[in-house]
Amino acid sequence: MTSTVPASLTRTAEGAALQAVLLDMDGTLVDTEGFWWDVEKEVFADLGHGLEEPWRDVVVGGPMTRSAGYLIDVTGADITLDELTVLLNDRFEKRIRHGVPLMPGAERLLAELSASRIPTALV
Repeated sequence: MTSTVPASLTRTAEGAALQAVLLDMDGTLVDTEGFWWDVEKEVFADLGHGLEEPWRDVVVGGPMTRSAGYLIDVTGADITLDELTVLLNDRFEKRIRHGVPLMPGAERLLAELSASRIPTALV
């Protein structure tokens, strides 16, 4: 995202213009990975368990089922994966209601893609 090449000039190896751009949100467009860890710490504190910093590397950026399942296993929390998923998602939603910080270059990338009429989608 820090490239200085306008999106309209970007070409594939065959020389054709971009047809579309698929984007991930967390950690690519917006900086929410730290928010997730904070929410996980808060929810587990409410459940009577502390989270250790080394566990962050295991759970940040991973799918919810893997991350939440891992934290249940290492803490021994008495909660189902489905229950924990609801708690984490509810708390995260409240946390981001007031906005999230964009990653460096994200706004420019989206503006250039839009100006070049290149379709984008979140995956």
